[in-house]
Amino acid sequence: MVPTWVGTIEDVGAPAYDVFIQGDRMYVGAEFKLAVYNIADPAKPQALDEVTFDGYGVDLAGEGDVLAVAEEWDGVGIYDISNPDKLTLASHKTYPSVNRFDQVVVWGIDIWNRYVYATLLSAPNYDPAGGPGDNGGLSVLNALFPSSASESASDRFEGDMVDVVARDGYVYAGMGKDGIKVYQYGGGLRVTATPTKPSPTPVPTYTPTPTSTPPSLVTPTPGVSNTPTRTATPTPSPTRTPSITPQPSLPATPTVRPTSTPSPSPTASPTLAPVPTSTPVSGAELQLLFASRFDRSFVQEDGWTAMLPFAGQFQTALYTIGNIPMDNTFTGATDGRGLHVMLTAGQAVTLLGSPVMTSGLPVLIRVTVRADKEGGQIGLAALDSNIVGSVISYVPANTASCVNRYRRLQFVYKPDSAGILPILQVVYLQGDVVNVYLDNFEIYAIPAGASVSGAMLGADGNAL
Repeated sequence: MVPTWVGTIEDVGAPAYDVFIQGDRMYVGAEFKLAVYNIADPAKPQALDEVTFDGYGVDLAGEGDVLAVAEEWDGVGIYDISNPDKLTLASHKTYPSVNRFDQVVVWGIDIWNRYVYATLLSAPNYDPAGGPGDNGGLSVLNALFPSSASESASDRFEGDMVDVVARDGYVYAGMGKDGIKVYQYGGGLRVTATPTKPSPTPVPTYTPTPTSTPPSLVTPTPGVSNTPTRTATPTPSPTRTPSITPQPSLPATPTVRPTSTPSPSPTASPTLAPVPTSTPVSGAELQLLFASRFDRSFVQEDGWTAMLPFAGQFQTALYTIGNIPMDNTFTGATDGRGLHVMLTAGQAVTLLGSPVMTSGLPVLIRVTVRADKEGGQIGLAALDSNIVGSVISYVPANTASCVNRYRRLQFVYKPDSAGILPILQVVYLQGDVVNVYLDNFEIYAIPAGASVSGAMLGADGNAL
C-alpha cells in the first residue's frame, strides 16, 4: 500500500531534521530553530510559535510538559511546553570542547521519568600541537525541575554515541560500528505529571474540613533538604560549564540534591462534587460504600483532590494513573492499572477523597500498596466529618514492608458522625527515587450482625 500524501509544511523556514508529536501539537527540529504546529487538521498544520538557537535541532523527545532537543554543537535545550501553543526555554546545557570556540556535538536525545539522555560525538583535536580530542559518550541530565536541569551522570569515552532510547529503567545507546551499549538507570514505569483538568461545577453538600493546610499523616524528619519549586516563567540561562570528568559507568540510581524551599498554597478544601456512594443499611453482609480502582484518566474522576502536606515544606510528587507491576501479587490486589507515585527526597502528596456517608456504622478501609525500595512512608486515614481538622485514625507504613510485592494497608474505624473523608498520603524523606503503586481503595460498611471473615481483616497474610 502506497502512503497517501495529504499536505506539506512549506513555511518551516529552514531544513527540518526531526519531529515529535504530543496530542495535536507537532514540534519540529530544524536548522537553527525549533517550531510548534497545531495539527488538529493533519492536512493543514498551523504554525504557533518558534525559537532559535545556534545549532541544528537534530533529535527531539518529550514527556509531559517537558521537551528535550539535541541542538548539535549548541548542546541540549530543555523546553517548557506546559502551554502547548508556546515554546519556553527552561534550561540549556552545553559541553565544552578542547578546540577553541567549539562545543561537543549532541546528536541523540531521549527522556524517561524526567531524566534526559543525550548522546555525544567525539572529535579530534585540531590544535597543530596535537593532544587528546573530545570524548563522545552519554550524558544524563536530571530534568525533574526543568528550570534547573543539571548533569547527574555521564559515561565518556573515545568514540561516538549516535542515538539513545530509554525505557523501563534501561538505556540503550547506539555506538555505530561499536554496537549498542546498555545501561540501567532511573526509574521503571514512566511517570508524568497528571494533566490539569477543569473541576466540575460543585454540587451543594456539606463542607469538608476548612483548614488552611491538609492534614499530615507522617511527621517529617528535621534536617531533610526540600525540593525546589519550578518557577512560573523559567529564565533561559545557557552557560559554558567546566569539562565533565569521565566516569567508567553510570551509577545504579540518580541522586537529587534539592536546595530551595517551596511555598505552594494548597486549596483549603476540595471543590469537586462527592462521588456517589452507596447508603448502608442494616444486614448481615459487608456493604461496599466506595471503591477507587484508579483506572480512569485522572484521580479527580474518582473524587480525589491532590494536596501538599506539611504546610508547604515539601514539593508535590509526580503521580499518574497507568500501568503498574503485575508480579508478586495476590487475588484482588491489582488488575495491572493503578496509581503510580514517583518521589525524590523531600517530596510528598496527599489525596483527600470526597465525602463518604456511613450512617454511623463502623467501616473497613483498605488499599493495596507496593514500592520498589524502602524509605517511603504511606499513610491511610479517615477524617470524621464532624471533627474539624482532626485525623481520626491512620496507619503509617514504611515501604520496606512492601518492596516488590503487593500488601494491603487497612483498618476498621467507627466514626462519631454519619460521614468520613478518606485520605491517602505518600511521603519520601531522604534517598534517591522511590516508586510507589496503589490500587483498589475500598470502604466497606459493617452493619450490625455482619460477619467479617478473617481474610478481610488481614488473616490471609497480605495485610501490613
